[in-house]
Amino acid sequence: MIERKLRVAVVSDLHCHPKEFKLDNNLIMDDTYLYTDSLRENDHPIESLASVLKDEKVDLIICPGDFTNKSNLQGFISGWNYVLEIQSIFNSEEVIATLGNHDIDSYNNYSSYSLKNARGIKKNFPLRDENSRRDFWANGCAFVERENFRVLVINSCHFHYNKVSAKSGEIDENMINFIDEHMAKISDNKIQIVLTHHHPIDHSVLDLGEEDKIINSEKLLEVLGKFKFDLIIHGHKHHPLLRYHPLSKIDYRIPIFASGSFSSVTNLKWTSSRNYFHIIEIEKKDEVKGEIFSWTYFSKQGWIQNFDQTGFAPHAGFGNKLTIDCLVKKIKILIGEKLYIKWEEIENSVPEIKYLIPNEIENLTSKLLDESLKPDSHISNFPKMLFKIQ
Repeated sequence: MIERKLRVAVVSDLHCHPKEFKLDNNLIMDDTYLYTDSLRENDHPIESLASVLKDEKVDLIICPGDFTNKSNLQGFISGWNYVLEIQSIFNSEEVIATLGNHDIDSYNNYSSYSLKNARGIKKNFPLRDENSRRDFWANGCAFVERENFRVLVINSCHFHYNKVSAKSGEIDENMINFIDEHMAKISDNKIQIVLTHHHPIDHSVLDLGEEDKIINSEKLLEVLGKFKFDLIIHGHKHHPLLRYHPLSKIDYRIPIFASGSFSSVTNLKWTSSRNYFHIIEIEKKDEVKGEIFSWTYFSKQGWIQNFDQTGFAPHAGFGNKLTIDCLVKKIKILIGEKLYIKWEEIENSVPEIKYLIPNEIENLTSKLLDESLKPDSHISNFPKMLFKIQ
């Protein structure tokens, strides 16, 4: 089989708005680090990104929605322009985006047609190809087909006509049939990504609630499992989380990545989660494996790779098929009678350790400690050495 590789940047939930942003009740909103009308200091989210990651390149920018806040029109225009600037910074070939609930004028502030603003953004929003855009607006989902990858773009806000219908994401039978019929004709091994705003499985940690999950997501997951999609990326929750979802009908599990927020500040208030920017490196031959590199945003500092036990780590992965006990055994054999070993040597001999989700990393850390083995830094924080301890 052909070996496929893809490098993806994820920019989610920008929530752009002007500094003086008043709602109808004259309440002033201040929900973002990314204003539409502020001068740029060194810690500005885009300015800092251009400085800190100036040598990085990605193939693709993926945006799970919420470019604006409370459907603010200038926030939407500026939010998309910021993403296009990020595309330029990383010399990326393409941006693939979907809509978030804040991008829909479900309260009809600007028009009785809730999608008027979104459809008027233009500048290849949300997809570059005209046919894909047509499918997205008409069907609520679209496929982007490229040589090495396929992205299924779902508009989980497709049925947000008003404030009542905007309480959760939704996918209907027609959308599921559209996906099924498209995929039934395909027999390649491209990298397959699903992009949506809302979460397809419960994400109720930190009292975040369950009521806004995608309606009919069980049927969606069944069809995604049937065609063995490699990764689901979503936004909305402002709380980054990487886990597998097992499918009972077939022996398959899909990695689901909640990407957190790029620049909203409400997550600090409600979840204590900071803001994140991610680069995902994906490889696929027979099976998929990937690494996620993440940067955390700090006001007055900008973007840094930061390890914090309560936050999302600077490095994680997905695709490992070995048990944690098996990994520990391999590492014990590798270190043998030596008192220490370079972590790079472990990664070269046991590459599966690069593809562990956070829960697996914690499990491996604990079991290594049981064997009196301890890295000089957390496994998620790019250790240099592994030591035997007394």
